[in-house]
Amino acid sequence: MPKKIYFVSTNKRKVANYSKRLSEIGFELIPLSREISESRDFAVEDVAKKKLEIAAREFTERPLFVEDRGLEIKSLNNFPGSNVKIVTELMGIPKLQEILSISENDVLFKYAISFIDDMGNVKNFSGFEDGRIRTEKSSKIESLYDVFCSSAIPDKTLSELNADESNVYEKYWTQSDAMSKFINYLKAHDE
Repeated sequence: MPKKIYFVSTNKRKVANYSKRLSEIGFELIPLSREISESRDFAVEDVAKKKLEIAAREFTERPLFVEDRGLEIKSLNNFPGSNVKIVTELMGIPKLQEILSISENDVLFKYAISFIDDMGNVKNFSGFEDGRIRTEKSSKIESLYDVFCSSAIPDKTLSELNADESNVYEKYWTQSDAMSKFINYLKAHDE
């Protein structure tokens, strides 16, 4: 029987991705659909920690984890950091592309997971992925995945990858992502 682990998120894509990855090591992911207000801290690690504090007060289910992501644009002193959602909602992704077209556009996507176990012990995991933002105009831009090019496959955005390229990207990405570190921790501490 799989062990249960709870994930607080309203993002169905994250739930599906993490559910698949955790099931491979014997965990059943139970989503707790709740939008947690995010602090305005710059670092995704700090936002994830604060989200966990709120989630741990609101939910009694354990073990439980939360996740946060951000985008650091090197030429803009790592702006917008964890505030990428606000920036893209206010400016729009095309405006962000326009800004980046006149400067170096190397970026880091940062990921952070904060976890609390059955005993109340808290652990934090972080990872990153380097790449660039494509600045060429496109008619179909719904998310940053439509303009982010990973270093693993620099000529295509994530949303343009075919199945083979997605597999190459997945192998590259899972070497440094927060979820892989979290999974390794769960495997090492599985009773």
